Amino acid sequence: MVAEIPTAQRLEVSRVPVREAMMVLGQDGLLVFEDNGRCHVRTLTPQDYEEIYGVRLMLETEAFRLAALHYTEDDLQGLRENIRQMERAKSLNRVTLLDIDFHNRIMEMGRQSRLMHLWSVMRSQVQLFTATLQREISSVITNIREVSVEAHLKCLRGIESSDPDMAKKCAIEHLEPWSEWLRSTRPEERVQ
Repeated sequence: MVAEIPTAQRLEVSRVPVREAMMVLGQDGLLVFEDNGRCHVRTLTPQDYEEIYGVRLMLETEAFRLAALHYTEDDLQGLRENIRQMERAKSLNRVTLLDIDFHNRIMEMGRQSRLMHLWSVMRSQVQLFTATLQREISSVITNIREVSVEAHLKCLRGIESSDPDMAKKCAIEHLEPWSEWLRSTRPEERVQ
């Protein structure tokens, strides 16, 4: 349960910014408000995972395709710096934040305002999705940071190729393991 007054007291701020933040988090789909006014952090269902993955795949394949057509050297340098920071990340939380930042940068490289708007609507849910799955998968794969770095280097090479089809293929190859992981770890909950 997320309560406005204790949260404001813990953060040492007034209730107004806490209330506003809670409304934004509700609009982003991260908080669920009950009829009695109480709220709690959303627990992702198998259906949520499937939907978020599907929307993410649609948005990102287009973003990668467009990035291959519109990137600048500064864009590529930003991706390289993100990867360097990920190589040095000391926590799974930091890896997750850098992961989302990497994909956000690719969205920006597409130079499409409407695509960026759609991404901004989904970004918080994608971050929750990514953080949750990375936490779960860390019990099986202990080198998530290294796996993520290698995958992002491959994505970078796909965009650098200036071949939109190759970049799109890299996006699919990068995101597809999440779908496979969801299906293999939750077969009894799979959405048909």
